[in-house]
Amino acid sequence: MLHSFAPKFLVWCLFLVSIPATAAEQRIAYAELDGGAVFQSVNDVEIPSGAATRFSLTSFSIGPWATGRAYFGYEFLKNHELRGLYAPLAVEASGTSATDISYQGQTFVAGKSIRGRYRFDSYRLTYRYRLVESGNFSMRLGFTGKIRDAEITLFQDNLYATRGNVGFVPLLHVNLRYEMTPIWAVELDADALASPFGRAEDISLKVIHRLYENWDISAGYRTVEGGSKGGGSVYNFTWLHYAEVGVRYWF
Repeated sequence: MLHSFAPKFLVWCLFLVSIPATAAEQRIAYAELDGGAVFQSVNDVEIPSGAATRFSLTSFSIGPWATGRAYFGYEFLKNHELRGLYAPLAVEASGTSATDISYQGQTFVAGKSIRGRYRFDSYRLTYRYRLVESGNFSMRLGFTGKIRDAEITLFQDNLYATRGNVGFVPLLHVNLRYEMTPIWAVELDADALASPFGRAEDISLKVIHRLYENWDISAGYRTVEGGSKGGGSVYNFTWLHYAEVGVRYWF
C-alpha cells in the first residue's frame, strides 16, 4: 500500500519546485490546497467479476464526505510545467441489502447492517505545455502519470472481505483558462483516458480570484468518473461529485 509513500511524495514535490531556474527563465512555482465535500451518484461493485453479486455502495449513502487534495507546480522554460498531485479519498457508510451479497468469497446476509468502505488514493505527476496564449485565453496540453491505491471493504458483525489494488494509469491532460479581468479567471482542468478495459476522468471547472499578489482563491465543481469493466476479475464503476474551494500560493 502507498500510505507510507505519501510523505515521500510531498517531499519530492517540494524538491521539484525548488529546482533553480537559469538567468534566462522566470521561475514560477506554486502550492495549492483544495478542500470541500464529495458525493457519490454511482459506485457499483462486483468482485470477482462474473462470479459475485453486483451491488451499489450508493444504496448505503450518497454522502457527503469531507475531501481534500494538494498540488505542487513548477513552470520552466516559459511554456513548460510539471505538476504533482496527492488526492486521498475515503468514504464509509452503513446500510442493509434486500438480497444476500457475495463479495470476495464471503456472503453478507440480507436484512442485517453492512458497513462499506471505499478508498481511492491518487498520486499524479503531470507534464503540460502552453500551446496557446492569445489575449485572455490560454490552453495547455500534456499527459499525466497516475498511481492509484484503491480498496473496497465490506463488514458485517465479525465478517469482513476486502479487495485492494495498486496500479499505474496513463492519462491525457488539458487545461483551458480565460482571464475575465486582471483578478478574475475561469479554468477548466481535466485528466482523462478511455480504453477497452475501462476509463478514468477527473474534470474540474472553477472560478479563480487573485486575492493578493501571491495568493489566489478558487471555488468550483469537480467530477471524477470511471472504473474497470472486469479486468483482473474486478468490476467497479464510480461517479463522484465535488464541491470545492481552494487556495494557491505563488513562490
